[in-house]
Amino acid sequence: MNTSKQVSKVKRFHRREFYYPSYGEVMAVVEKLKNYFPRVLTKEQVLIILDKWVIEANIKHELKLAYRIFDSESRNYLDLDEIRLIVTEFGEPFNENETLELLRDANIRGDGNVFYEDFVDSLFNLAPELSEIKAKYLFEDPNEDPSV
Repeated sequence: MNTSKQVSKVKRFHRREFYYPSYGEVMAVVEKLKNYFPRVLTKEQVLIILDKWVIEANIKHELKLAYRIFDSESRNYLDLDEIRLIVTEFGEPFNENETLELLRDANIRGDGNVFYEDFVDSLFNLAPELSEIKAKYLFEDPNEDPSV
């Protein structure tokens, strides 16, 4: 396999975790570093450069994807019974009080349906500090991820 095909394959797999900068972007950072250290770049400096373009998973987006998985009919909402089942049966199960509080807050429109995009947005509006939580990608393989 030639090098360009290998790079293309790696790029596809890592497209969510790493921003691939242009040659100009890399050289601009290298020149800035060389101004402070007029010698060959060290391993640590190269890691600093690479770290600049690492992309963290967005927890808000990953939560919306998680709800979408349970929305098998693509309605953009789940009913309260579906939400109750999700929070009591999957992951770290909620207790009854936590479930009732979530259901009360989730039913934003009061019609018994949880429009999960609105719900997740409201969570982050009420508690912006949630954005600081480090998240993992819901899908390990980007070919499975419908959002990519």
